[in-house]
This record gives sequence, C-alpha cells and structure tokens, in this order.
Amino acid sequence: MHVLKLKRFASNKNNNSIFPGKGLVNRKISVFFSFPAICLLLMALLVLVAVAAGCGRGVSHSEEAPVEPIVAGHDNGEDELLLGRFTVVNPEMAIYALAVSGSGKEILFSSDARAVSMLDDEGRLIWEAFFDGNPVDTAITSLGDYIAVGTDLGKLFFYSGEGRKVWESSIEGAISQIALSSGGEYLAAAAYDEEEDRDVLYFFSKWGQLLWEKETAPIDDLYLFPWGEIYVVEEREDKKYLMALSEEEIMWEEEVDRVSFSENGRYFAAYHEGGLHYYYIRGDSPELLWSYSMEQEADWLGITERGEHVIAYSTFAGGEDNLFFLDKEGELLWQKRIPGGALLQHSRGAEKIVASSWQEFSEDFSKVMVIDPEGDIVQEVEMASRIENIALSDAGGVLALAGSDGNIFILGISTPRMVRAAGEEVNGDNGAMYHSVAFDEEENEQFVTLYFYDERGMQLLPVNRRVNEPENLIQSAVEELVKGPRRLSGLSRTIPKDTSLEVAVEDNLVYLDLPLELNRLAGSAQASGMIDSLLLTVSDFPEVDGVSFLLDGEPAEVFGKEELPLERVFSPRHLAEGEPKIYLPYFSGARYYILPREAESVSGLTGRNDSAEDMVEVILEESRRFSALVPELRGVRITGNEIVLDWESGFEELFPGEEEGISPEQKALLELLVDAILLTLAENFAPDELVLEVEGRRWSPPDVELELQTKLQRPFYINPE
Repeated sequence: MHVLKLKRFASNKNNNSIFPGKGLVNRKISVFFSFPAICLLLMALLVLVAVAAGCGRGVSHSEEAPVEPIVAGHDNGEDELLLGRFTVVNPEMAIYALAVSGSGKEILFSSDARAVSMLDDEGRLIWEAFFDGNPVDTAITSLGDYIAVGTDLGKLFFYSGEGRKVWESSIEGAISQIALSSGGEYLAAAAYDEEEDRDVLYFFSKWGQLLWEKETAPIDDLYLFPWGEIYVVEEREDKKYLMALSEEEIMWEEEVDRVSFSENGRYFAAYHEGGLHYYYIRGDSPELLWSYSMEQEADWLGITERGEHVIAYSTFAGGEDNLFFLDKEGELLWQKRIPGGALLQHSRGAEKIVASSWQEFSEDFSKVMVIDPEGDIVQEVEMASRIENIALSDAGGVLALAGSDGNIFILGISTPRMVRAAGEEVNGDNGAMYHSVAFDEEENEQFVTLYFYDERGMQLLPVNRRVNEPENLIQSAVEELVKGPRRLSGLSRTIPKDTSLEVAVEDNLVYLDLPLELNRLAGSAQASGMIDSLLLTVSDFPEVDGVSFLLDGEPAEVFGKEELPLERVFSPRHLAEGEPKIYLPYFSGARYYILPREAESVSGLTGRNDSAEDMVEVILEESRRFSALVPELRGVRITGNEIVLDWESGFEELFPGEEEGISPEQKALLELLVDAILLTLAENFAPDELVLEVEGRRWSPPDVELELQTKLQRPFYINPE
C-alpha cells in the first residue's frame, strides 16, 4: 500500500486541449440570436448553475472522451494501458492523498471537496464519504478492507472497505498525517494543537481504542507495522531524527535527512550528510550494515519488501545520473538519468520502478516510465496532463495517477515475465505456482498440516507436508513447523529456525514447552504468530482436546514483550463442524494457495444466502484480486449426484490446444479454481462430483498437462508441498 501527499500546483488555464497536436484554435464566429436561441441559452445557463452547485462532488463521466495516454513507439490506442478514468466536476479541486490496495482493485483518494472517494480499477465510483473538515490524509490496508481518514478539524475515521463507518474519534488539534498498518491492526495520527502550541502523536487500535499519546516535535513522517512498532521522523532545530517508539518510550534515534523502510520493518535506508546508510534493526537498536557515498543529495529513497535492494533518487539531474540502484550488500548495480522533479514508486520487489514527471516538457505533459530491475526502460507513456500524484499496487500491475485537471487515471502495467525475488524464473516442480489438492498418502508416510505466514506476515496459510511415520506425530509436526516453509514457497516462518520445542501429551492435552529465548525475542505480532501457528498445527490432530503452554518447564502466564496471556488451556482451533465452509484462493509471492474459512466470516457472503452459486461467485471474486484470467460463471445447479458448473465461453478460451501448450499461470489458476470450487461445494452440499458446462453444453477440457480434480475423495490434503 502506497500513499503520497500532494502539493497543489497552478494549472495552465490558457490551454484547453487535452490531446497533443489539437491545441485551441482562435476563431471568429458570428452568432445571430433568435428568441428560441435565447431560450436555449438561458436553459444552458441554468444547467451550468446546477453543475456549479454540485462542484466538488466526484462524478464518473463515462460519456466523455478520456484523456488518452500517448504510448512511445506505438500508435495511440494500440496498447490497452488505460484501464479507466474518473473525472471530478471541479478541475481545480486539490487532491490530498492517493492510495491503492495491494491488488490494485481499490483506488482511494481524498480532496479539498471534503470528500474521500473509493474507485475500482476501471475508474468507477464505488462509494464516497463527506466530512466537515478537509480529509488531509487517508490510508488503505493492503487487502483494501479498511480505510482510515484524518481531517484538519481533528477528526479520525475508520471505515470498512465497503464504505461503512466502523468508528470515529476526536483528538485535539488539526491532523497533519496518519499511518495505518498494512493489515489495519493499528492506526497512528500526528496532530498540531494550535491552542496549546504542541504537536501530539496518537496511537489507536483498529477498534478505536486510544492506546497512548505522546507530545512530540513536529512530525515529518510516520511508519507503522502490523506488530505495533512505530517509527517517526521528527524535526528539531532544522534537523531531522528517526525515532523508534515503544508506546510513549523512545527506544533509539538516528539523525537523518531522508529515510525509507522495508515492508517487513526489519531494514531501513537513510540519507544523511552525503551518505546513503543501510541498517538492520536487531532487537532494540539499529545496526549499520554499510554506507555509500553520494555526490548528489538523495531527495527520495525506496527499499524493497525484504530489504534486497535500495533505490535513491536526486530530483535535480542536470546532465548527471540521478537514479541509483543498490543491492543489500551496498554494491551499486546501475545508475541512470531520468527526468527531474519525478514522483517515484516501486513494486514490493522492485520488479517495476515507476517515475512520473511533468517537468520534462514546457507544456503540461507528463512522462511516465517503467524501469525494470536491470535499469532498462520497458514502458514509456506521455500523459496530456500534469500528473501530481502516483500510487502503485504491490505487484506493480496497476498504477493510479492524479492529474491537475481533475482526472484520476488508472493504467495497467504489463508483466513480460514472472520473476522470483531472487531473480529465478518460475519453473520445475519446486517452483510450481500451485500444487493441486492431494488424496493419497505414500506407504509409511503421513501428512502433517503446518501453518506459515504468507510472504508479508499477514495471514497464516496451511500447507501439508509428508513425513515418515514417527513414534510421536505431534512432536514431528511441531519440529517440521520449526524447520520453516520450503524454498520458493512464497511463505514466511513463524518460529526462529533451530528453536527447541518440547512436546508432551497427557490425557489428550498437549503441553508445549517454549524456551526462554523465545520469550525474550518475541514482540507482540511475533508472539501471537508463534502461538497461533503452534495452536493451528497441533489442532489438526483429532485426539487433541486442549493445548497448554509452558515456559522453560514451568506453567506460562504471559509470553513475549507484550505479555500475551497464556495461563489458560486453549481449545483446538479448526473450522467448526457442521458449519458452512469456503475454500478461498490466495496469492503469496509467486504461488497460489487455498485458504479454508468459515463462510460466515467471509465478507463477500454478507447478505447472501450461502447458496452454491453465491459461494462460487465469492471464490471467483477473490481470484480476480490477483488474476485477470478468471472466467465468468453463468450458473450452478445441483442435480442428483452432480454439481454442474455452467461457464461462459471465456472459460473454454483458457484451455489451449494440445500443440500450443499451457502457460504456468493458466495451469495454476485453472487447477486452483477447480480445487477451491470442488472443496467448497462438496463440503457443503451432498454431491461430491463436478460437471463442467460451457454455454449450457457438457464440456471436457483438451488433453493438456492439467490436474483438474472433479471428484472429491476423503481424506484430502490442501496445499501439499
């Protein structure tokens, strides 16, 4: 999730052309006014008055010709870059903040019309909210399910992704900026109280509870992470300091000019006094790993999700290179010159670096360029608008642009190939994008279900791992959990490697003995991640009635720095028996997974009746968050022992002929969709077999390398390694 603040620039009112080469031509026109003409003129004036009265309210104008991008090297219109556009009534409206969700399906912006507007990735207005004060800053979670808004009247609002207000809170002073953790767990707001002449930082839970507040110097920037760690950049006597806060306490501080954090919060890059410095946060203090001397001042810094690369940019290029790309060892991989005054964003792994500048031309045109990890410009677009704000989705597939003329543009950026974070092509079984549901266990082997975080540490995902039949299967499962996820899985471990965890079982109660070093290590999110993954992994065994935790052999009351309560016996955690279940597609790294959920907890089913068609539609909607290949469904019907899925013709087009072969993405998506639908419907309805139709006729896929499971067998194992 990316949020940038926007400064308003004066617009060029003398050029009314929105297309290059079609400037305004001055013409003398003679008009003879008849009585009907005067009536028509009066009616037109009334319409203009009505429009002016509604000025500032966002309206989608599908009937107007969009401001088309001009693609370098192509005739205009050949590239389908422009996914959509949203135009406000008042082109002089200032945009305060622009943000996109991780998938790029939700685009959020706030304006001085005292409104916050949510768009889809085609520029259509989903909802908007209006406020008494100006919504000077907004933020959206990576999944697009929560939105935070701060106003200059000291009001803080928290919304669901559907636009429902969850809570609001009043604080002293005008809010200048807010920060929302990627999953919406915490919210921070910086405000200036003019009456008391003081700056205050407020820290809230996602439920609106004020956890603490702290008087500060003026705050230049905020960084907030899911486990509650917060970093602020304060300005004191013309100097800036990066501070790490634990509640109201300052853990450490470093003098900086510019700073950027990795999304996992473990690394940060800082520019100060002619040097680029790279840190690793170890425990309660930062460790300087390297420094790189820079002749130019870095006006913008970027760092990839896990700190693999650092990007530095100097806004004044002159004739020199001004964009620098370094690896985590401090080696300069490449440098190049790009336009000055550029706005920059990068995808989470820097597979795409986007730069947009309107200062390259004398007219109000903006050059938007996409740069790959090798420093090559792979796409270049000219926009007939002064772009003053940009926001890029996590994977870099959707780019939102805010123009000074009141247009929000949404561009689709193509991906020529899928690349791993380590630069490896996806191939071979170890790099398969999806592993189909398994039904068979090998002789002398069993599956154990392990729970690891996705690559961003937001969701615990189940994987099934084959193990040789041990004497103590529960102990073996815990040991496999500690070993961590497989290479290239796109998953993250929950417990430090080589941790020794003792397991004992007595009267169907499992005792898990945690070492003291884990207790000293664990912060709040780390602690909950460890405990939750252990509980979920152990709960997979039907003989377990409860789980109790020990700490170095003694009964544990609390765990971790945040003192997570552990004194009770935990009931097993699994999907409730007899309740509707849904198996959702999920994307982590470059891999697809299935995520089982209780149907009542899935927001997409709210207000529906949990019918077979409703459930399939939710699965398809979820899949569209990360793939444009998802087909349209005509309907679902249950007849006798079969569940019939009737698809539109686009489904058939996903299957190439035998000679063409099938791409890894098509193969993974098709297997994932069929698995998710089969498990969901067969678990909730009587039939165990799917039948495919296309446009009402029975249909079988061609003989290509696919593992489409259309009949459910039990037991089954999702996400087998």
